[in-house]
Amino acid sequence: MKATLFVIILLLNDGNFHKTSMIVPYCPPKDEVYKNYEKLREAHEFKDWTALCTTVNFGDQKDAPYEDQPSELKV
Repeated sequence: MKATLFVIILLLNDGNFHKTSMIVPYCPPKDEVYKNYEKLREAHEFKDWTALCTTVNFGDQKDAPYEDQPSELKV
């Protein structure tokens, strides 16, 4: 079984990190994600951010390589 995982990591103004991850039906458009989070960053809601969206596999992992897989969305 496969699922699409969307992850957002914020570097908060106090130096801490806030992370959010969720299973989504599809990766959101990169330009929309960028526009929304850059607007919040420019408003000083947080210092910086990054996001990625990728497919994750469930099931028999015995023969699956444990390495970085190409992301469908990486900002």
